[in-house]
Amino acid sequence: MNMWKRWKEKMNVLKLKIAKLWVLLISQMRLDVKAYFAFWGNYVWILFVCVIYRFLFEAALSRSTIFLSGYYISFPLFLMSGIALYRLVIYPVVAVDETILNLRRSGVMSWILVTPTSIYELFFVRSIWRSFLGITEVATVVFFAHFLVGIPIKPFFQVPVFFALIWLSLAYISVGMLISAASIWLRRGSFLCTFIQQISYAFGGVFFPIYLFPKIIGFIPLILPLSHVLNIVRYVLVHGGQTVPFSLFLPIIQMTLIYFVIGSFFLQKSLVFARQNGLLLMDLHE
Repeated sequence: MNMWKRWKEKMNVLKLKIAKLWVLLISQMRLDVKAYFAFWGNYVWILFVCVIYRFLFEAALSRSTIFLSGYYISFPLFLMSGIALYRLVIYPVVAVDETILNLRRSGVMSWILVTPTSIYELFFVRSIWRSFLGITEVATVVFFAHFLVGIPIKPFFQVPVFFALIWLSLAYISVGMLISAASIWLRRGSFLCTFIQQISYAFGGVFFPIYLFPKIIGFIPLILPLSHVLNIVRYVLVHGGQTVPFSLFLPIIQMTLIYFVIGSFFLQKSLVFARQNGLLLMDLHE
């Protein structure tokens, strides 16, 4: 009888432990699914990885050189130039979004909006520093690639390449303004930064030429600033010393202006919305 009682007590303890574990499991599942974009973002990134390597293998195994717009470039130079410039994409987008985020957390945004200080001035100060860091990472990638892969360093240090990096920074700063506008409405915008970065990473021509894409997704590189800047840089790397056609700069100039106008418009609308709805201060639980 005592054995039966002890056995029942042990079973009750076991059931209680299982119930606790079940509650913890369900609560964790709810938290993960509630963070919808973070939850599904992992699977989206797996898709991007598969896309990258599928076309990377095709590009690497089919030829030792890549044909681009009437000229050939060695695959190592093609690949490392893409990896280097992507480092610059990361900083401007995050810098603008973090500016809004930090201002809301500190309570400074509501003060800024009633003072002569422009929020665009803060964007400029923060973004120019972050862009500088991005350019130093570009140079670091090129430096190490020279010793590890054997790509030349000198072609990267040309005036057109410098201007291309400036336009790349300006373009993604403008994209960051759009993300900041969305983050004010959604109260969470960091997932959008990651999404834009990974889209640029997978479809911006970093690892493989964009003509390998099927027609159904061929429009994606056309709206990514990175793909247009890479066209400029790779042209300069192959045609060092020659005048770069203005037609190569025209798409990134147009795209930067379009993104800036749209980003400014929606950011202003979002700030007005935030002022009217008390969203200038961020809830500590966000």
